Amino acid sequence: MELRVNRYYALHRGGTFVKLPFRKNNVVNVNNGESNDCFRYAMLGKFLPRDAQHKFRMEKYVDPFNRYNSSDVRFPTSKDDIVKFEKRNNVSVSVFEFRESLVSNKRKYTVYPIKVADPEREDHTDLFCLFSPVPLSHHYCWISNFEQLVRKQLTKNANRINICKKCFTHENSMEQLSQHRVLCSQVSKDAYLPSFSNERYLKFENHHKEIKHNYVIYADFEAYLEQTHGDSEHPASAYGRHISNSYAYLLVTDDPEFKMSEPKLYRGEEAHIKFLDDISTLVERISRSYNDKEGKMIMSHEDRATFEAENRCGHCEVHFS
Repeated sequence: MELRVNRYYALHRGGTFVKLPFRKNNVVNVNNGESNDCFRYAMLGKFLPRDAQHKFRMEKYVDPFNRYNSSDVRFPTSKDDIVKFEKRNNVSVSVFEFRESLVSNKRKYTVYPIKVADPEREDHTDLFCLFSPVPLSHHYCWISNFEQLVRKQLTKNANRINICKKCFTHENSMEQLSQHRVLCSQVSKDAYLPSFSNERYLKFENHHKEIKHNYVIYADFEAYLEQTHGDSEHPASAYGRHISNSYAYLLVTDDPEFKMSEPKLYRGEEAHIKFLDDISTLVERISRSYNDKEGKMIMSHEDRATFEAENRCGHCEVHFS
């Protein structure tokens, strides 16, 4: 088991200039200095001519400066302000951040979503939120090409891909992506569903080495949340306590003495204590019964002949020395 502990920085207000830690042609980072209106410039980048030079300079945005109504937006700009801006201007905005890691002594930057528009309106903008811990500051940039920004962390395939901005699943066709989005929107309204490579799965492939277990127990717990009074000085403290109220388990076995036709269900107080007592008693009964049985193997003449003629292990198929 691998345990990672990270400090969490919520999406605060995007304001003063933060330098982009890596070089990307698909991210336009306007140097707004000490002013707090980086969100305004990030939203206007798409209105500049495609071949415009020095898009990072504030003076390039004089013409499209009043393209949107920003009366509801505070500068610096928070996530709630962005939602108000979307409603006021009938637009959609998605915001992405990145995490930094060291891979083979090289810095690697992985992009992930923190606010995803669902659905994307005709006028849509993808923003990149940069973060600086000292001094504490957030800064918005415009993502001019989202696919180019994230494709290297998703695939080595050079063909064009269509990406779900919520979970970063990618498909070759828009039809496949549309089908995925229907399911993805049902699972996650505004949360990040991390997408990993297939390497995260541990697969057992040597099925010829499988050995059947004589007894397997499947169990399930239910609990409800009891509200607690959190620490007012620490808003991130616990606000609920799980109280166990029921469990069910099913013992799967070929042993007729313990075979169960349906799960055993318990509902009541202190279900976790009752569960431990119940399972401990069951395991003790199985252990006594299992150890009391004679280990005599009954074989027919044909079984004996086959056994004597065998020259390799039946599980690993390695020949006997």
